[in-house]
Amino acid sequence: MQVGDAGNGANSTKSICYRNQKTLRILFVGGWVTAVREFSVLLRIVAAFSMTVAVLAATIGFAGPALAVPARWVMPEVRNMVLQQAIKEIREVTGSAQLDLSVEDRRNGQEVHNQTNWLVCAQSPRAGGVISQKSKRVLLLVKRFNQQRCTS
Repeated sequence: MQVGDAGNGANSTKSICYRNQKTLRILFVGGWVTAVREFSVLLRIVAAFSMTVAVLAATIGFAGPALAVPARWVMPEVRNMVLQQAIKEIREVTGSAQLDLSVEDRRNGQEVHNQTNWLVCAQSPRAGGVISQKSKRVLLLVKRFNQQRCTS
């Protein structure tokens, strides 16, 4: 290690050279010590930061289209399907979007607990219609397998 003195007094600069030839300049200003490394260290930090920002921007840019909501959700034909399969078909169209999905038994007013025990007999929107991305409302009318009609 080599130590050199460039001046004397309250504002003097001392430089210390290490084996790897990196220079650290220490500036004594009124009792305060300020350390400034070589400019190349600063450039490496800026370059690393710039690369991180570029990679992050590219990642967001490529993920954006994958996360985008499709232009339209077309309601599949689910009449005469078992309720569980009908809901699966609707989910294939809408993905994981939060839907306002209503399932109603208008004939007996029973609650639906087991989706495999019910048959879809009517739907809204109709097959081929558009599921509104604003309201996200889907209505399925169901009946038991042994019932003749959907409503009384």
